[in-house]
Order: sequence, then structure tokens, then C-alpha cells
Amino acid sequence: MAKDTDPVAYPLLQDVNKGWLQDIREDAPERHAAGGELKAETRDADGVVTAAGAIYVGAGEVGTEVDYVNIDALVFAGIELLHENYREDTDLVAIVGRELVNDKYFSIVNASGDRATEQLARDVLLSDKKIGGLTAVRVPKFPKNAIRITTLANLSVYEQIGTERRKIEDNAKRDQIEKLRTAAARRCAEAGCSNQEIKAWTGHTTDSEVARYTAAADQRTLSDTAADKLLANLAERLAKDAAKASKSAENK
Repeated sequence: MAKDTDPVAYPLLQDVNKGWLQDIREDAPERHAAGGELKAETRDADGVVTAAGAIYVGAGEVGTEVDYVNIDALVFAGIELLHENYREDTDLVAIVGRELVNDKYFSIVNASGDRATEQLARDVLLSDKKIGGLTAVRVPKFPKNAIRITTLANLSVYEQIGTERRKIEDNAKRDQIEKLRTAAARRCAEAGCSNQEIKAWTGHTTDSEVARYTAAADQRTLSDTAADKLLANLAERLAKDAAKASKSAENK
């Protein structure tokens, strides 16, 4: 994460924070494909891709001219990179770049005629975009020629403001949007800030929302105080024992 970001050099905000794709590249390189049989990627000793190859998709003979004849076949192959426990997950989606979606669906739009039945068929296909049997999802700032196969529940959106970390997720069990503002609230509580000061900084609205942070801070303070008292008591007992030993030696 760069101290000063450069939106010109990194238009997809690659220098703001580690993204979903980079997370896979670094932490699960065995599930990352950046090349095909015709032009394989280069990997280091840990399996991390150091130089991307190319995956050729289009008309041609598989294995000699192209790796896959269409995007659907590529996604089917990509599913096999997932852990076997997750390959049958019915919530899987294919997050795809703009170019890949256009490559598949532009020809459908362009070829559809003006008759009502043709327009209806086109609209049905476009309303339920599928790639490799998975729903195709577009997200902002996603590389135009990349694919990530996952569940939407497996992804988080973070917003960072200074030292404040916010995670926003839709929690169906509580039927609400949870906003977890951990770092700033905890640090304010540990610094002895009042509830009003914490709420002004983090955006919480009630004392009950910040109670867990102040309670944790109070617990930590009490723990430190208890430790100090135990050490003081131990030092006092050791001093008394040393004094008794010294007095006993003098009496002898």
C-alpha cells in the first residue's frame, strides 16, 4: 500500500491496498492460472507467478492454436482449480472483466434480429448472464481481462480512513448492515477518551455501541493494575523474607 497513491499510474487503484486477485496470487498460488499450455506462466520456488503467460481463447484447434474455444470452457476449467469441497457450491459466481463479458455477449446482441421472438430471446440471455454455468458478475476497478471464481460471501469491501478500519457486510441473520470500526474505537478507549469523544471520531451514535470498546479497555486497565499489585506484593514479601533471613543470621 503506497503512502501516496498514483491514480494515473494505477487506474485500478492497485497501490491503495491488496486486491482480491493479488490475495490469491500470494496466498493460494496453486489456485491461480496466468498461462495456458501454449504459453505457460513462470513461477518461483513457492509457486507464485513471477511472469504471466497467456491463455488463448477463440476459434481454432485446442492444444495447438488455442487453449479453449470459448470463455465458458475457460470458466469450467477454472472451477477445477478450487478446492474440491467448494466446486459444487451453488453460490459460486464468475467475477469477470468488461472485455470478457463483451466478447461473449456482443455477438449475441449484434446477431439478434428485429423480430419480437428474436428480441425476447436476446433479452432473456442478457438478463441472466451466465459464463461456464455461473452467473457473470461485474465489479468496479476489476481488471478487464481477468476472472475470479468465488462466492460473493467470500469477499469483503473495506474502506480505510486514516487508522480507522471499516468492514461493511450484509448480515442476513441480524437483518442489518454491520459496520465494524475496530482500530480507532479501541485506541480511543485505551487512551481514556469519553463515549462522546469516541462517537464523534468513529461515527457511532449510542453509548451501547461503544460499550464493548470501553469495557475491553477497562478490562485491560484492570488487568494491568492487578499485575502491578501482584508484582508490588511479591516484591514486598521478598523484601520481608530477606529482612528476616538477615536478622536470623545476626542473632546467630
